[in-house]
Amino acid sequence: MKMVVSSPLSGLCKILLLLIALFTVGSAGEIDSRHPLPVFEKPDIFSPVMQTLPPGKYEISAPLQRTFSVRHPIAYYGRFAPLKSGGFASPDVAVDREGNPFFLASSFQWQTPLAAVLIASLAVLIFIFVREKRAGKIEHDSARESFFFIMTAVLVRQILVLLETSFWGNALPCAADEPGYFKVVYDVLHGSFKGPWNFTAGLGIFYLPFVLLTDAQQYYDIAVIFSYFDALVIVPCGIAAAFLVFKNFGVKKYAAFAAVLVWALYPFFIYHAELWDAKIFKPFAALPCFLDGVPDWWRFYAVCINAGFNAMSDAPGLTAVFFTLLLAQKIPVKKWNMFFIGAAFGFCCLVRINYIFFAPVIAFICLVKAPLDNRKELFKLAGAAAGGFLALFGWQLLINQYQFGNMLVFGYSLHYLDFPPDKRPDTGFNWSTLLEWQNIRFLIGANKFLMTAGIAGLCFLRERRLRIALTLTAVPLILFFFGYTHTYCDARRFIMMAFPVFIAAFCCGIANFSLHEGGGWRKYLPIGIIPLMALLWFMPAEIYAICLCLLLLRTIFDLQQELRRGILIK
Repeated sequence: MKMVVSSPLSGLCKILLLLIALFTVGSAGEIDSRHPLPVFEKPDIFSPVMQTLPPGKYEISAPLQRTFSVRHPIAYYGRFAPLKSGGFASPDVAVDREGNPFFLASSFQWQTPLAAVLIASLAVLIFIFVREKRAGKIEHDSARESFFFIMTAVLVRQILVLLETSFWGNALPCAADEPGYFKVVYDVLHGSFKGPWNFTAGLGIFYLPFVLLTDAQQYYDIAVIFSYFDALVIVPCGIAAAFLVFKNFGVKKYAAFAAVLVWALYPFFIYHAELWDAKIFKPFAALPCFLDGVPDWWRFYAVCINAGFNAMSDAPGLTAVFFTLLLAQKIPVKKWNMFFIGAAFGFCCLVRINYIFFAPVIAFICLVKAPLDNRKELFKLAGAAAGGFLALFGWQLLINQYQFGNMLVFGYSLHYLDFPPDKRPDTGFNWSTLLEWQNIRFLIGANKFLMTAGIAGLCFLRERRLRIALTLTAVPLILFFFGYTHTYCDARRFIMMAFPVFIAAFCCGIANFSLHEGGGWRKYLPIGIIPLMALLWFMPAEIYAICLCLLLLRTIFDLQQELRRGILIK
């Protein structure tokens, strides 16, 4: 018997959704249009136009309802209603001079005034920080100082998100994997586990409160509110956690601040072009659409994906990883604590299974805080961590067994069934894919600014433990996607976790490498790192791949050195 879940708060939350979706209250009995009104066959702006009516009032046979008009990669949302005279119309749609329908900007752009408030807040924050710093009220490396740094980066990111989405009005990226994630939580709430589910079950936990409160029946019922929640709440939490993680790794305060600030800015100014005929991707810098006034849908889509204005698993997963790293850094290495760290890591892998590649850096963090002279105790701690991991991720294994008859067969086996077996996503890393070199050219090309800065920064890092931590956090994941069968689907979001890490490495590299060890401004001259970056920039993508492999090998050597020292007691 299926259990149907209904929330008494659904009506209230639907009102909130309407406000967030920029809708205004209209008459339930008519559409009052001040523009020529196109009439569609279906409640969809991309359906055929039956006729265009002059401005005026027209009776409708049902209340206005929110609908989505989807044409990859953008989905537009607006209000449609059936006209009594036939067809569907929307007060949010007009026609241009050529007779093509388009969505009007909402009469209430809530993002713009909120962005203005945040800009004023940022100015006040900076003023207070400068004044208190000069007065000596903010101590060096204090929690108060960290708060100012974190809030500055967070406000910058939120302001940019609000201005960009205000420029585009009622648009967001169209659904890709999201309906599959939605199906997981929807089925569970209705008492069904038969599936089959195309994805792991973790992201559904983030969807859960929105589905409960809205009584959502499909993904698009939560698309708008979750996209804003993701960009304005989850990502800022990730920025805050990343700053603290970098500081605990040993990154200097200004380098950690620069890392998260550049990370906040990066998605809005750095893009890439997919040159499929040449089989390469190339990066380019450009202003956000709201600054240059050009409605470039590709740039908007790139911002949506890389700034977290979507309902994909990347931003929630990245935030979960940074909080897991922070948990591993802050709590003592004891048996129950290791269980909780393992459980947190298991949840990360439930959200995105390829986050398993962060196991080495989590293990390294814990080893730094625990002696190795008692191997029996070490095995107990490792067992506790493994138990915590299985307590969370084990649910996915049980789901696999129930739905596919094998714990190790995941829902990704349902993807791209018309592809050859060795080219499907469930194949994971594939040596033949790697040796085609195509993914390397795509991945390096799309992220060349990031790769150049990160590799150069890691080359010039002096502190061995910091080198190990940053390399283990970014490089294994990148190397996996060199050989992943479907890396070309999105050459940036798959390695999103590497973005802040490589930026931090670059900031540390600049601070560490200088021929001027004295005081004054000269110590900040990047004497060696800039020539290396210039040399790398003109190298083919394969050279970048070799550099990353060499950096990982150096990390293995560094780990051996630490082991010989009796490891890693602070």
